[in-house]
Amino acid sequence: MAFLLTDNGSTTDDLKLPTDEALLTQLKNGFEEGKDIVDTG
Repeated sequence: MAFLLTDNGSTTDDLKLPTDEALLTQLKNGFEEGKDIVDTG
């Protein structure tokens, strides 16, 4: 299960994935490997 933690501590699941294929692949691979992914955008 994946979710995002917002600035105020609540969770959301409406993540808009990037359209850049290389970045998207990097994110997917990191997630599959169990890495923590931090989005600051």
